[in-house]
Amino acid sequence: MEALWITLAVIGGLLFLLIFLLIVGNAKIRITCKQKVKVVASVFGIRFTLLSDKKGDEEAKNDLSRCHNPERVLRKELRRQRRESKKALKKKRKAERKAAKKKERKKAKKAVASTQPSPNLTENLSMITALIKKLYSISRGKLKVRVRKMHISVATGDAAKTAILYGVVVQSAAYILQILQTQFLDIEREPGDMQICADYLSEKSRANIDIVFRLRLIHAVRIGIGMLLSYTKEKTNAMEKAKKRIKKKKKPA
Repeated sequence: MEALWITLAVIGGLLFLLIFLLIVGNAKIRITCKQKVKVVASVFGIRFTLLSDKKGDEEAKNDLSRCHNPERVLRKELRRQRRESKKALKKKRKAERKAAKKKERKKAKKAVASTQPSPNLTENLSMITALIKKLYSISRGKLKVRVRKMHISVATGDAAKTAILYGVVVQSAAYILQILQTQFLDIEREPGDMQICADYLSEKSRANIDIVFRLRLIHAVRIGIGMLLSYTKEKTNAMEKAKKRIKKKKKPA
């Protein structure tokens, strides 16, 4: 009996800890751009690089000029390459088997889908509109954006083209930020964080962007579950509309 109570207490403590972390914890996505885009996600302080502009320096890895025993290093590298080639071959064969099974499943699904009614463009657009409204209703004020830096220098090498492009960039950025601010997000920024200027002396546009998206985990779970339930409901409604439409067509005039 005591063991049962201890087990229940441990489970209750873990559930309480999980709920506490969901309420307090934040999920962040940081997007930076200088020459190339870099996207880093962070959950509970653990960072995951989703997209990076860093390139591996293969020449440094293969540089044997400073090795005390280059022959040993070379043998080790050859063994590593043989292991990698075997792994690559196994991975290729596994991928081919997986692709064949996926193709068979896709073919079977296609055969089943051909016998079922499919929503047309109007019905799909109606479903998408309903999902957007649902997303708006459950995500408003939950997702926040911190513009740490957005410095864009517009340049083309031609003064007239630069002026035209500058106007387009400013208008587009203002329009997008206004929609996000009024409809979905709370955008945090300080004076000087966002600057768009025209550079008539350069020939190439430059950007220095650093934006952080932040969302509480409890809100992320709520939005995900809400959107999943809404998608299932709207998909069912679209299928029902398609069935009714097909039945009307089959009725004799």
